[in-house]
Amino acid sequence: MNKKVRFVYSIYYCRCDPGAPYLYQYGLVSGCLMTLGLLYRRDQENLDNWQAYLNSLPPARKFYRHFEDELGSTMCGDIIEAQFGRRFDLADQREALEWMQCGPLEKCGEVIGTGFRIAVEIIKQRR
Repeated sequence: MNKKVRFVYSIYYCRCDPGAPYLYQYGLVSGCLMTLGLLYRRDQENLDNWQAYLNSLPPARKFYRHFEDELGSTMCGDIIEAQFGRRFDLADQREALEWMQCGPLEKCGEVIGTGFRIAVEIIKQRR
């Protein structure tokens, strides 16, 4: 895996919360949704701008639906289970070590690549 993908992986996936694989939306999904919102002018200065809000919804929904269609879910635990055949309790040292032996950088890197590809396709349609 190249350095850029590892960097992105560290930002969007490796959270300090050991419950992440069970409870939360995959970090990349949140990051892409925030990026799309900013690109469509749903930022702090435009919170009262209803039209900016409405403009931000279609690309965000499109991303979310495409991601879910391709990967089956937007939830971290579901994606891990699909990629690895089971869920891992990363708060448990034994399971965390077992997970690291299963190639998470490569498998999660593929998920990240899929998410970025979907987001880029949506952003290109904006122009």
